[in-house]
Amino acid sequence: MSLIWAVAAVLVGSIGFVVFRGAPYLPTHGKDIRTLLKDLKMSKSDVFVDLGAGDGALVRAASSKGVISYGYELSPIVFAIAWVRCLRFSKGHMRLADLWMVRLPSDTTVVYTFLHTRFMGKFDRKMRSEAKRLGHPITVVSYAFEIPGKRLVRRSGALYFYRYT
Repeated sequence: MSLIWAVAAVLVGSIGFVVFRGAPYLPTHGKDIRTLLKDLKMSKSDVFVDLGAGDGALVRAASSKGVISYGYELSPIVFAIAWVRCLRFSKGHMRLADLWMVRLPSDTTVVYTFLHTRFMGKFDRKMRSEAKRLGHPITVVSYAFEIPGKRLVRRSGALYFYRYT
């Protein structure tokens, strides 16, 4: 019985910890994934990054279209599931990492995130810093939550599109 409680504590602890760093695991709806990929019109020269990738659904979807894709996930259990699910996609890469500590790959063109409103100011500062460091524009898509004070390029349902230069 104590083994069951230990496993439960590890599961709850590893998933619950993430809430204090950005958001709990909540999947993006399949319809919104299809809309995102359609609206972005990414080519094989794009590099897609999902900060807080959860189960890797967007990494799999983008890489299946030939786009090099990276997913960063903090929860070890959710990451393990995503990593296994992305194995068959040669252009899909999952990393166990805290999104706040990640340096975007130098050729990043698109960043996606699903963070709660209370983290958006910090996220905006991170994206400004990353765009400056990379020296080229980045399209940022936020799911469900706007970035306060940032000029919206367009909205498509629950998807908010921004440009960082």
